[in-house]
Amino acid sequence: QSLGDFAQQRGRHEAFDVTFSQYSQAVLARDYTTAYSFGGREFRNALSEADFAAEQQSLETRLGMLESSSTERLNIDGKSDPGTWRANVLQVRHYKNGDVRLLYEFRLEDGQWKLFGYQEPK
Repeated sequence: QSLGDFAQQRGRHEAFDVTFSQYSQAVLARDYTTAYSFGGREFRNALSEADFAAEQQSLETRLGMLESSSTERLNIDGKSDPGTWRANVLQVRHYKNGDVRLLYEFRLEDGQWKLFGYQEPK
């Protein structure tokens, strides 16, 4: 791996960290419009903004107010072709009455990290 490749990879990691932090802050602030804006094309085609907001609100209905979140695991991999870069992150959301783990997948889309999907792991 060349120094240029290493610098490019580090830049992708840093860009992801910023993106995921901004997404997480928007969810914590209940700014679902901003959080939804991090969705990629496939994500937005599969889930409307209203349904996304309803999913977020249902977690608070079930578990109380969202108080914070933390990252348990992060993996970023791909090849030189930007369309193949993926970031998988396991986030723990800490609600007033319990925690929820969510596994996210982000993909590099048009040079930006975009949310592809998320689920509660089994």
